[in-house]
Amino acid sequence: MLGDTFILLEIRQQGLFLCLSEFYLAPRVLFISLQERKGEIAN
Repeated sequence: MLGDTFILLEIRQQGLFLCLSEFYLAPRVLFISLQERKGEIAN
């Protein structure tokens, strides 16, 4: 029983981490890539 709940908690934590990384990291990566493209156009 404890093993099952532990696995569920692990999955839930990983899901939360994936959601957070999608919301926080994806925009930063897009922003950085856009900045680099602007730099290439400027050069």
